[in-house]
Amino acid sequence: MDDKTNPNHYKDKPIQTIKAIQSQLTPDEFIGYLKGSMIKYVSRAGFKHPGYDGMREDISKAHQISEFLLAHLTDLIGDRDDG
Repeated sequence: MDDKTNPNHYKDKPIQTIKAIQSQLTPDEFIGYLKGSMIKYVSRAGFKHPGYDGMREDISKAHQISEFLLAHLTDLIGDRDDG
């Protein structure tokens, strides 16, 4: 089964593309990049690839980007527990 949110052309590189992008941005710039990417995928859901399958693909990509954002925020916060 083809993994449309993390295809082989991303896995075959020595560093993940998202990590390469992150290395070139400040923490706040990276947050903005991820938020923009999520907006892009949600707003085009069902249009670039019509139908429920296409919508699901774009929402899956937005979900994956949200996971990157949550991990990045967790890294920035560290082990603090002050909300």
